Amino acid sequence: MNIIEAIKQRKSIRQFTKQEVRDEDLEEIIELARRAPSSVNGQQISLIYTKDRDIIEKIAHLSGGQAQISDCSVFVSIIGDFYRDRVYHESVGEKLTDDVQRLKDVIATDAGIMAMVLNYAAMEKGYGCTIIGGVKQATEEISEILGLPKDTYIALGLTIGVPTSEAKAGTMKPRIEKKAFAMQDRYNKEVQTMAVKEYEKELDNWFKSINVNQPLYGEVIKRFYSK
Repeated sequence: MNIIEAIKQRKSIRQFTKQEVRDEDLEEIIELARRAPSSVNGQQISLIYTKDRDIIEKIAHLSGGQAQISDCSVFVSIIGDFYRDRVYHESVGEKLTDDVQRLKDVIATDAGIMAMVLNYAAMEKGYGCTIIGGVKQATEEISEILGLPKDTYIALGLTIGVPTSEAKAGTMKPRIEKKAFAMQDRYNKEVQTMAVKEYEKELDNWFKSINVNQPLYGEVIKRFYSK
């Protein structure tokens, strides 16, 4: 699968077969991820990957009991890593900034980039993935499991596995209409409210078509972003 097809076909895969991810494929996926761009080329993202079923089950439980994590072949923890920067600073008689928010702003950007590079690299090899934000529900506990030192932060997780035939055949989740997403020259305020309402209907119909009971799009937005 080339990169254009991977982007066109990307969807979260939540059902995996028992087939393992091949070691040579995993090595190439990681090597491709190592080429991901980063803020000021600081490369402040590290990966901890595991096939250990006990570790995966613990992370699944701590991330909200997600079955898609339990069923995956490989779980990748995407780590904002300023530990090596602190060690470097100390080696030259300097101190790492104590502005944690500044560090987390860098991590938020770079972790998102890394997650997508990993996702597309895995897809090219025939695997499926889901990006997992639930790891942030239990950062202290997961940090202990992974042996993370000071100045490292759990940013995201990623499942990798062989998708079931049903998962591969699943339809693509709809998106907000293009005119509300991509605007030429100036922001178009007028289309946004109606775009949300129309998308809510389309997404609700899509969920019903796959027999999934989910709250309406607007309810999800309010849950996460209301005061």
